[in-house]
Amino acid sequence: MKVGLVGLPEVGKTTLFNALTRQQIALNTYGGVKDETHLGTVPVPDARFDYAVEVCLPKKQAPATVDITDGGARVQIDESREKFGTDFFAGVRNMDALVLVVRAFDNELLPASNPARDAARIAEELLLADLTIIEGRLERLEKNKLMKRTTPAEAAEHQTLLKIKAHMEGLQPVRTLELTPEEERSVRSFAFVSGKPLIIVANMGEDDL
Repeated sequence: MKVGLVGLPEVGKTTLFNALTRQQIALNTYGGVKDETHLGTVPVPDARFDYAVEVCLPKKQAPATVDITDGGARVQIDESREKFGTDFFAGVRNMDALVLVVRAFDNELLPASNPARDAARIAEELLLADLTIIEGRLERLEKNKLMKRTTPAEAAEHQTLLKIKAHMEGLQPVRTLELTPEEERSVRSFAFVSGKPLIIVANMGEDDL
């Protein structure tokens, strides 16, 4: 499984990455923009696997692992709002699940923390990124329909995308929409970022633990 850490700058993504992977990646300085991507693989604790190894004594052991990515999600901040680069969405589309890190601690060098606002901001950007892709694809499918070049697969895809678009226009992510197995197959290649499992992690100050 591939898990991507996402969030605004200075929220503690690399700190969490280091804690999960036991690495010592240098933290970003305040106000900077981190371009590099950090990768780590951690084994999944499983007592059943440990017991099987103890009983069978295999020559090779291959426990289940989770690949964790920190980075590849560049965000610039200006006076009015954050700007999400295209690499933000290119990176997270390759993930199986996302961990959204929000800042729940205060620092004199940073604005007052507002984790609920920040989580909503990222969720909105993920949703808008999917809507942009859907609208572009629908435009091409409708053009093919007018030219009578639509295949049965494209017709099924068109109906599913319309269903998803209507759902998302209500500010609901793809993961909250129930799709049939056939509908899921028709849009699987889109890898919707708002359709991925999402865990929100609030990074608290040590004094608040």
